[in-house]
Amino acid sequence: MSEINSFKFNDITLQELKVFQLFIKTGSIKKLSEKLELSEATCTRAINSLEDKLQIELFLRYQNNYYPIEKNFELYESICSILNTYESTAKADYLPSKRKIKLFMSIDSSYEFIRNLSILKADTSLHIELITFSTSFFLNFPTLIRSAIKSVDIIAIRDEYSHYINQNEWDKVNSTTTPQKIYTSLKYLKSYGHIETLEDLENCIWVISSNMKVNKWEFRHVPTGKKRIMFLGKTIKIDNESIAAHAIEGGAGVSILSESLIKSNQVKGLIEILHDYKVPNAKRLLYIKKNFHHKDLSTLLSKVI
Repeated sequence: MSEINSFKFNDITLQELKVFQLFIKTGSIKKLSEKLELSEATCTRAINSLEDKLQIELFLRYQNNYYPIEKNFELYESICSILNTYESTAKADYLPSKRKIKLFMSIDSSYEFIRNLSILKADTSLHIELITFSTSFFLNFPTLIRSAIKSVDIIAIRDEYSHYINQNEWDKVNSTTTPQKIYTSLKYLKSYGHIETLEDLENCIWVISSNMKVNKWEFRHVPTGKKRIMFLGKTIKIDNESIAAHAIEGGAGVSILSESLIKSNQVKGLIEILHDYKVPNAKRLLYIKKNFHHKDLSTLLSKVI
C-alpha cells in the first residue's frame, strides 16, 4: 500500500484531500483505490470524513454510488492548489540556496501583484509560490480556508476577511487602500438610458460581490460632502471582481470596481459614471507569519503587494 503524507491541519489530512481530488478526476471509487493503492473502504471513509470535517455535503449518494454536486468543482480547484503547493514546496526543499515564500491572496489582488513583480525580478535566489482564492471560497469553505492559511508565509487579504487571521500567529505589516468608482458600459446605457443622478441608479441592475450581506452602498457627493445610503434593487452576485468587470463590459448593468483592476487593462469599454460621487475605498491588509525569518523580504514585499 502506498504511503500518503499524513500531515494534518485542523484534522483534515492530505490523504483525504488527495482522495477527494482523484475521485473528482476519475469519477470512480474503484479507479481511485487502484491509483492510490488503497482499499475502496479506506477511500470511502476518507470522503465521508472530509465531509464531516468541512460540515458540508460533497456528494449525493444513490445505490452505493457517489455523484459530485456543483459546489465540488470550486472546492476541487482550491484543493488542487493546496496540494500543488505542498508538492512544489517539497521540490523547493532540494534547493537550499533558494529563499522560499508562499503567498496567499485573492485573485483580484494577484493581478496587481503580478504587475509589480518586476521589483523582485533582480533577486534570483527568490522562490515564490502564489496561491489565489475567490470570495466564494471564503464563504463556502471557512474550515478549509483556515487550513490553507496555515501553509503559507504571507497573506494579502481584504479587510472584511481579516477575522480569519489569528493575531497571535500573524503580524500586520501593511495596509493599503484602493479607490473604487462606479462603472457601466455603453451597451447597458443604450438599453437603460442616461445615468446622471443617484435617482437614475435606483432601477439599475447592480453587479455586486457575493460577500455583501446587505445590498447597499454609501455615496458621498464631492462638491457638498453630503452622504447618502442607497439600497440596491436588482442585483447579480459574482464572487470575483474581474469576472464582474467582464459582466459589466457585456452589458449586465452597473458596478463599483477598484481603480487597480481598471488600470490592469483586463477589460475594455467600461465607462465611469457619476464623477461627482465617491464610494468607500477598498482596504487590503498584508500579514506575515510571526516565525517568518526573511524580514528583508517582508519589507520588500510590502512595497509590491
